[in-house]
Amino acid sequence: MFFKRLLALVLPVTFVFSAHTETFSERMERIEQENALAKTMTEAQVKLIQKVVQSETLTDFINRLRLEALS
Repeated sequence: MFFKRLLALVLPVTFVFSAHTETFSERMERIEQENALAKTMTEAQVKLIQKVVQSETLTDFINRLRLEALS
């Protein structure tokens, strides 16, 4: 369950910041790497990542609203 929660947070960010469209095999390889990394992380590290992901998402949203207001 711990890894599924982390993966649920990481995957949307990966899709947003992806520079190109991933092939299925590239995506599977990336997911395997993320899972391997997640297994080595402590609960404190996961909480920190969750905070960063949430704040970055919020920051992106606020910046998008500012850009829309200016145009």
